[in-house]
Amino acid sequence: ASGWRAATPPPSCFGALAHCAAGHAAAPCRSIVARRSRGGVAMTGGWQYALAGGVCAAVSHGIACPVDVVKTRQQTVPSYSGIQLHEGLARVVREEGASALLTGLKPTLLGYGIEGALKFGAYERVKAPLAALLVRLGAGGSALWLRPPPAG
Repeated sequence: ASGWRAATPPPSCFGALAHCAAGHAAAPCRSIVARRSRGGVAMTGGWQYALAGGVCAAVSHGIACPVDVVKTRQQTVPSYSGIQLHEGLARVVREEGASALLTGLKPTLLGYGIEGALKFGAYERVKAPLAALLVRLGAGGSALWLRPPPAG
């Protein structure tokens, strides 16, 4: 099966972060949000999807921040060109300290957090109306991928 219906969340928090970093942010986050409950009632409102999308987008892009630091050095500092990633990571730590690998982390977390929240929150809000509109327009087959999984 394909789509987020077939995905299951990883068993641990670290596994969930690794799964998000691998580009599968929507599936585990939706499943995690859908399982949260208050008084036995599942909470699956738009804000939970926005929160899950924002967190997963921020984490998945934040994890790549040290790689971006080295990549930027390779493009802008002549002495870094031609070295491997692991060599660049070690060199940045040796010359500037480990905290230098987190350069740009705050704007990355903020920017991608907002982007993920808007994207996933908006998608969950427009998915059902858009699918209904496609069916009314005669493009019913195109609406299949927008339809949420059956309850139960």
